[in-house]
Amino acid sequence: MQQALLTISETHLKLEQMQSEIKQLRIDMEETLRDQNDINELLSKEHDAIATQMESINDAIAQLQAESAQKQLNAQRNPIGFVIPKKR
Repeated sequence: MQQALLTISETHLKLEQMQSEIKQLRIDMEETLRDQNDINELLSKEHDAIATQMESINDAIAQLQAESAQKQLNAQRNPIGFVIPKKR
């Protein structure tokens, strides 16, 4: 009888220990998820900032290409067969 009570008592202690460990794991998991959420929010903000910068860069490149194309159209071309005199 005493052996059964000892076994039950030990089992109860182990069960309480496991419940305590599970609670601690839940707390740790919630902290980890909160931290991960914070990191994702920061990355999202960084992504938006980078996307805005990339869009500005692409707009600037497009403007430069348009200006270059316009200059080429406006440039006076020599007639076919025109020989440029050599400089002395």
